[in-house]
Amino acid sequence: MDNHLEVIVLAAGQGTRMKSPIPKVIHQVVGEPMVCVMMEQIDSSAREALKIKIRFNVVVGHGKDAVEAEIKKAAQNSRIQSPVIFTHQKEQLGTAHAVRLALGNASKSAKIFAVFNGDLPLFTKEDFIYFWKEHVSSKSLASLASASLEDAGQYGRVIRKGKNFVGTVEYKDATPAQKKIKEYNGGVYLFERKLLEEALNKTSNKNASGEFYLPDVFNFAFKKKKKILACHYQNEQALAGVNNLVELAAAENVLLKKIADHWMAEGVRMIRPETSVIGLRVTLSKGCVIGSGSTLLGKTKLAENVSVGPGCELIDMEVGSGTVIKSGSVLHQSKVGENCSIGPMAHLRPGNTISNKVKIGNFVELKESNIGAETSISHLSYLGDADVGKKVNIGCGFVTCNYDGVVRDGKRKHRSVIGDNVFIGSDSQVVAPIKIADGSFIASGSTVTESVPEKDSLVVARVRQTTKPGYAKKYRS
Repeated sequence: MDNHLEVIVLAAGQGTRMKSPIPKVIHQVVGEPMVCVMMEQIDSSAREALKIKIRFNVVVGHGKDAVEAEIKKAAQNSRIQSPVIFTHQKEQLGTAHAVRLALGNASKSAKIFAVFNGDLPLFTKEDFIYFWKEHVSSKSLASLASASLEDAGQYGRVIRKGKNFVGTVEYKDATPAQKKIKEYNGGVYLFERKLLEEALNKTSNKNASGEFYLPDVFNFAFKKKKKILACHYQNEQALAGVNNLVELAAAENVLLKKIADHWMAEGVRMIRPETSVIGLRVTLSKGCVIGSGSTLLGKTKLAENVSVGPGCELIDMEVGSGTVIKSGSVLHQSKVGENCSIGPMAHLRPGNTISNKVKIGNFVELKESNIGAETSISHLSYLGDADVGKKVNIGCGFVTCNYDGVVRDGKRKHRSVIGDNVFIGSDSQVVAPIKIADGSFIASGSTVTESVPEKDSLVVARVRQTTKPGYAKKYRS
């Protein structure tokens, strides 16, 4: 990690304006914690485009365990590939205080530091590349990213004399004239280490908030006649911080439109795209159709010509070409083959593998089951911990009874194995652990408790019918 870039992420604040028990930076946009969305973009741009070694130094405080857990999960899933360390800020005494703590935990070899507010989910890899190149080409020792708004709200303001950047002022400390300035500090910085350390030793908390401000570094550097830069972004969305749930929704809408526009340009038909949620890590293929009000998140991957009906939810799904997923279906962490029909109102819980040309009908629930090719499970059935063969027909109201409270081989739930070409009549159950041989026929209304070892067996497991004429009238009286 010699001569790497240390990226300090400020993620310690509570975010009181969110009015939520969840730490601000892990509120989700498009199904991902917003701090992770930003870190992934920085990581990708540094490693792939700029060829810079980086390490993240995340300053945590409020809700530190939850924040660390989300970032570690992103790292474990290789969404963030550069190393990550954490610095604990027990008392939130300001951004300069947070950076000073991070410097004490930083690599001795790091010569340049980037600092990011943790609430910038719209900051892209292209935005960082632009900022880095401007910083390097201008030979700046301290740079910040800025943008302009007609009303910059409570952001700190960028002070210029003519076109020359001379410093910053926080909103609470600004004069009425300074509050009218449109150019604001976007909370993204690059610093040369020596200057940063020297400036932080001189910062004071004698201000309206009683905090140590990181932007005071620029005022210090200007007085020392050091080269500083306010890198202005024409697209103010890149620096749109999230301070409340209204701004969170606005940021998410920007991301959702960008994602939808990308996939439509790639040949995906989206019906009323403004109503659907397509995640950042979702992969779609040409010819796909996404119905209104659907949600696709995680590592969901759809092959060509997959149709997703309205109101569906797919998370971490892999779906083969030509498959139709009908309205209201919920599919999680499973694999579906080609030319299948799923739903309407089907529920795939995690761990299923479904082969080609399978029909999973309405109100069918699957969990950790393997379904062979051309099998039909048309309606109102539950299969859990099951291995089902090819060309099986399962009638309405079938249940695999996979849990009986008995631990066998260290497991509380047990498998049902159903061979090829089995026909199972309506309103039947099999009690696991159990095996049903190929070609067997299970009569309607049967509760099968013993394995069927012989092929092409007929199984009838029900009480013989008793009819008592006139008894119903007597019963009613």
